[in-house]
Amino acid sequence: MEQPLLQRTVIQAIERIGGQAKLKKLYNNRNSERRPGESFFEVALRLLRIGIEVDRSLLALCPPDGPVVFIANHPYGVLDGISLAWLSTLVRPDTKVLANSVLCQIPEARDNLLPVDFAGTREARETNVRSRYAAQSWLRTGHAIGIFPAGGVSTSERPHKGPAVELPWAPFTAKLIRASRAVVVPVFFVGQNSRLFQLASHVSDTLRLSLVFRETARRIGTRLTMRIGKPIAFSEIAHIEDRGELVKELRRRTFALAEPGDIKGARPDHHLREIRKWVPKEDD
Repeated sequence: MEQPLLQRTVIQAIERIGGQAKLKKLYNNRNSERRPGESFFEVALRLLRIGIEVDRSLLALCPPDGPVVFIANHPYGVLDGISLAWLSTLVRPDTKVLANSVLCQIPEARDNLLPVDFAGTREARETNVRSRYAAQSWLRTGHAIGIFPAGGVSTSERPHKGPAVELPWAPFTAKLIRASRAVVVPVFFVGQNSRLFQLASHVSDTLRLSLVFRETARRIGTRLTMRIGKPIAFSEIAHIEDRGELVKELRRRTFALAEPGDIKGARPDHHLREIRKWVPKEDD
C-alpha cells in the first residue's frame, strides 16, 4: 500500500539529513586513509573516530581454532556490527559475522560478513536462508561466527519513553552452537539509539531503517563500551537441549556482563511480541 504523502515527505527529509552524505564521504576515503595491516573494520572505526573501551584480556582465553560463536546484544544496528567484527577478528581472523546486508556490499568486508536482508521480499528471504546455511557450514569446518541473536535493533516498548529493549533471542543461535558444539563468547554493548529512532520505529519500518545510518553518523567522535565475557565451553551448556531455553540462558549470561548504570533494557520478552515484525523470519 502506498505511504501517505506526509509520511513519505518526512522519510525523504530524514534520509537527506540523516548522515548518509557524511558516511559516504568517509567510505570513499577509506582506501586512501588505510594504514598498512589495517582491516576494513579497524579503518572504519578510526575514520568514524570511535573510541572503543574494552578489556581485551579475556580474548586470550578464546580458542585459536575450532568452532566459536561470538554472541552480542544489538543496540545500534551498524556500529555494533562493525565493532563485533573488529573485536572477533582480532583473535579469530576467520570470523564471519551475520550483519546488515548493506555492510556486505563493501568489497573489503565481504570475507568476514554474511548478509542479513531486512527487505521482507522473496529475494531477501532467500539471502537469509543462504547465510544461515553458510554459517552452519563455516562452523562445521572449525571456524568462527559472530551473531546478534535478537536479529533486530533494540527498541523501546513505547515511542515517547522508556529504555530500548533487546528483542527476544531466536533459537537459530542455539542450533548453530549445538550442531557444532561451539565455544561461546558473550559480548555486551553498552547504550542505545536515540529517542528519535525509538519514535520512528513505531511509525514506519522504512523510516526506522533509514535512521539506522543517522544513528551511526551521530556517534562519530564518541566512545563505545563493550564488555567481553569469559568463553563458555560447550560442556557447560550441553545439558540444555531445548533451543529456546539455551538462548535464554545465553542472553542471561550476556546481560550479566552489564555494570550498574549501563542501559540494558532487560525487560521480559513477552512485552515484545509485536515488534518481532522487524526481525527477518527464520526457520529453526
